[in-house]
Amino acid sequence: MPSPIVTGPWIGIPTPPFGLTETAPARPNPWTSPTAGYYYINGTSGSDSGNTYGTPASPRKTIPRALAAGSYVEVHGTDAFDYADPNQIVCSGTALSPVWIRGQDTSTRPTMAGSLTLKGSYAIAEYLTVDSPDGMQLAQGDHLVARHLECRDVSVSHSPGLSIAPDVAPFEDPLSYHVVWDCEIHDCGDWEAVVDEDNHGMTVRGVTDHAWILGCEFYHCSGDGVQVNAGTDNGALVHHIYIAGNVAHHNKQTGFWCKQATDVVFSQNVCYSLRPDAFAPFSPGVGLGGQYAPNRVWYLFNEVYDCDYGIQFASDLVAHNDTDAIYYVGNVIHDLVDYNNN
Repeated sequence: MPSPIVTGPWIGIPTPPFGLTETAPARPNPWTSPTAGYYYINGTSGSDSGNTYGTPASPRKTIPRALAAGSYVEVHGTDAFDYADPNQIVCSGTALSPVWIRGQDTSTRPTMAGSLTLKGSYAIAEYLTVDSPDGMQLAQGDHLVARHLECRDVSVSHSPGLSIAPDVAPFEDPLSYHVVWDCEIHDCGDWEAVVDEDNHGMTVRGVTDHAWILGCEFYHCSGDGVQVNAGTDNGALVHHIYIAGNVAHHNKQTGFWCKQATDVVFSQNVCYSLRPDAFAPFSPGVGLGGQYAPNRVWYLFNEVYDCDYGIQFASDLVAHNDTDAIYYVGNVIHDLVDYNNN
């Protein structure tokens, strides 16, 4: 099976200004006493009572709702996020002092059993397993990053595994320069369902500009691997979206799909084993494509195989909008199979 292109560079994709090269500060050594700005969380065994920061010997139970610039949050155990809805962490990081929310390392990952929403500025979430019925969200703010994560087992209908989208009002507040990198997103809904659950691996919605989805894998989703969708008549509000080096396979709908949006680039993605369902017309067996009048969408050097269709553009008109231009350059489409006739 092909692997995502994790390290880049990606053709036709500008490098995000924040999110790929930053490294977390060293944890306290020894971490035997509370240290200002360093939070040790264990959702299984911790307690918040009289425990502002936590240590390995005496952990906090939950992640604080508000985190100042430079905060380092190391999460262990399970159920580290058990607030009532909305489950939001507001981060006040800066480019030089971001907020860190992370497992200890790539092999020591906690399981976040509740939904997780990040808001604010300059925060990086990494080395987490998000096992939530309604997924994870990068919401209002700028320079929020999800990297080296696993998001799985979404069960709430129409909820994606991970989204770049507004959380609560005011929805007009922008989302800018968010990054999703090197994530594994899978089992969002029942990918073999005969009803339209519409659980995408990822969605990009709302008032979003300059978002990157890079080097990820999307599979066993009851919707698309990734769907960009600003909503009716809102295509200009979601723009400069870069989706590159990802792999999508065995989803109910498609690999990568663009609805209302402007200036979207799909580059060097691989789609395979996306097969139609004769009993589910929303399951077309398509690698990449779009509908509902997106403007200036680029499909660059993608590969599609073992599907019914390579690239499909289902419609170019919605309400009062017409598609401006769609570009197809260097895509390789091979070994397609008409599954409904076999």
